[in-house]
Amino acid sequence: MDAAIVSATLDLFVNSVSFADTIPAIIDLVFFSPATGLTPDLYYQAPYASRPVDFFSSDQSQFVPIDVTLLMAEAQYRGFSDFQVRFSIPGY
Repeated sequence: MDAAIVSATLDLFVNSVSFADTIPAIIDLVFFSPATGLTPDLYYQAPYASRPVDFFSSDQSQFVPIDVTLLMAEAQYRGFSDFQVRFSIPGY
């Protein structure tokens, strides 16, 4: 493949930010087989790459653009057929 990732953005709609003014989260690049589907062990799988992101109370009911260029480039480098990410909130 001779294509290069120049820019990648994930637009996420935030329904609610209800338990804090700022919610620190982590976006992990993961890969799972669609044949086995989503299983509980996916949540314990080590990520291939990660990116921190903060959600703010002002984001509520808004689309929030998140730069995922490095995660997309890593997925391409690894030859993943799909871009699969996992969101988590440390401590929850």
